[in-house]
Amino acid sequence: MKKKFTAFEIGSFISTTIYDDLSLSPNTRKIDKQIGNLISRIIKNKEFTGKSNESILLRTPQTNVLLIGLGNKKCISNDKLRDAAAKASITAKNLKTKSFSFNHDISDMTNDYVEAVVQGSELGLYNFNVYKSNKKDFRPLTMNIIIKNKTK
Repeated sequence: MKKKFTAFEIGSFISTTIYDDLSLSPNTRKIDKQIGNLISRIIKNKEFTGKSNESILLRTPQTNVLLIGLGNKKCISNDKLRDAAAKASITAKNLKTKSFSFNHDISDMTNDYVEAVVQGSELGLYNFNVYKSNKKDFRPLTMNIIIKNKTK
């Protein structure tokens, strides 16, 4: 039996993608509501525009939320998703969180897109410390990918 989770239930840090049209996906609207409409206020105040590679970290009492801009919805690519996932992973690593959620709503999510998200998260978490004498402890992370199911 598949159980449906919300981003708040499966991660102490949430990242969510937003296109430059600034429309919030259903999952992002739920997150926005749970953090007191902070995402909507930031968009309304033009502090976040949704441009490609733009990001802003929102620290709230409930959780940390990273907004990641993807640019034009028609120009979505594996590279943009890979970069967004890497940015989310790097932020999660810097926050020393044990788990985080990558929220991306797209109706035509392909296996290639999912693979790009996984690759991006692996690249973001990678540490090359072979030659370092003082290796920092790496805390293992759990990444939860939340995607919109196709509706028929």
